[in-house]
Amino acid sequence: MKSTCSNRLRAVAIFISCLIGGLVIGTDAMANEPQIPAKPMKGDVDATASALLLQVAKSKAAEQRISLSADLAALRPTPVAALKKYLGRTRSSSIAARRAILLASGAEVPDDSGRFKTPKRQTAKEKKRKDTFDWLPAIAKRPTRAGLGEAIGDVAAIRALAASTNPEAATVLLDFSFSDEGLIYRDECGRYLRKMSPYSLPALIHGSQNPKDRSMSRYSRYQLERLDRQDAHKAIASALTEELKIAIITAFADSQYREAVFAVLDNVDHVAPRVRAATRAAWTEFISGKEPPKPPERELELPNGKKSDDVEPLWLDHRALAKTAIRARLKELTGEKMPKAASLEALTEKLFSFYDDRRSKATNTDFEAGLTLATAGKSDKAIAIFDRILAQYPTFSRRSEMLPAYMSVAKKLESGKNWKSAAVAYGKASAIAPDDKAARDALQKHHLARASAARAAGEDNSDQIAMAEEVHTQDPKKEPSKKLTLFGGLAALAASFILLLLGLALRRRQDRGR
Repeated sequence: MKSTCSNRLRAVAIFISCLIGGLVIGTDAMANEPQIPAKPMKGDVDATASALLLQVAKSKAAEQRISLSADLAALRPTPVAALKKYLGRTRSSSIAARRAILLASGAEVPDDSGRFKTPKRQTAKEKKRKDTFDWLPAIAKRPTRAGLGEAIGDVAAIRALAASTNPEAATVLLDFSFSDEGLIYRDECGRYLRKMSPYSLPALIHGSQNPKDRSMSRYSRYQLERLDRQDAHKAIASALTEELKIAIITAFADSQYREAVFAVLDNVDHVAPRVRAATRAAWTEFISGKEPPKPPERELELPNGKKSDDVEPLWLDHRALAKTAIRARLKELTGEKMPKAASLEALTEKLFSFYDDRRSKATNTDFEAGLTLATAGKSDKAIAIFDRILAQYPTFSRRSEMLPAYMSVAKKLESGKNWKSAAVAYGKASAIAPDDKAARDALQKHHLARASAARAAGEDNSDQIAMAEEVHTQDPKKEPSKKLTLFGGLAALAASFILLLLGLALRRRQDRGR
């Protein structure tokens, strides 16, 4: 039993691994999609960051200060925790001393209450100059005086955080700009929060709805407006990865961003399973989570200068908006007018069931179309459909019926000595094989094809040959070797990455078709 499970797991890992090699529906579309940067191996970046910041603060030469700051910003992964700790440190110089340095360098600095001096009418050139003014060289060239090293270190830390693709870095920047020590850097933080968009959007969304700090709320809304991302649809669409899209949608729900209700509803049937699940969780938070803030109430101005007899809310809260939106959506989809007494939970369950049933029917229709193509000898077109189905539903109940199509394509590629593509197809076949013997046969052919590809490239293929022989002689009653288990485990790590790319490609294709 253990061997069967292990072989099946290994086969699934091979399938995911093979998706990396290509031969996946939407390959051409995916080539134009933004690629997720590979996560570098984590070293002792915190210690490196601390050392660089110390050197930045102590350096006497402007060129060296700028160079060290660039080295700090280039660290990967960005040492967010270390930079946060650095910005929260106790400084030896006064805020007044650092404010004077910034002002002398030409930086725009707010007063003690956080207000910026209202500028005179500015030309477009002057506005651009203000927005692109580079603080670091200006400060780095200042003569040595109290607070200079600390000011340079602060600016270097701000830039290093902004170079990150981690939304948490933006939260650190926003919080710092509203701290006592960080207030003087608020303009710099704002410009860099805009530069790191869309990764700063979750932080700005939360900040824009801050009920305890109206100043932060205004500041965050201003940044979103400057980015043209105060519209929830635009904010969600700007996300380059599933993780960021999920973070933005979750931020809308957590912060009770009332204007996002319609955008969240539009994504509860998202093509990517993880985004779909996160969006439904966000919608559930909107309709049944914490109570929405009560809108202000006033007597309404009526025609002829009269006022309403009773006070009325000035706007609908997010729960009232959700009820209006879902009723309209259900009527649009089903043609039915929903009962007035129906609860939001009942309406939501009805909507989700409608979407799920529609998706299931579409998947079955696609599957039957794929089988028809396979029967007609068009296996290459068939597996393009099957790839799409498996990307959405890896455990699709009828996936074993896809096996003949994958094997047909694999054999054709093998006969043409297209070894790499044949290995991909055999790997997929091993993942969907209906029984352990068929899976082992396909897995063996996968390793043999990889061995042939290595030999054709003049590379050592002994490992692949050994794996093929081991699969062939594997006793189902025994545990698989450590080598095979390791291979399967490493391949399995690619699963979430590949499904993410497939989801993005399919989503972009769907969006372009609208």
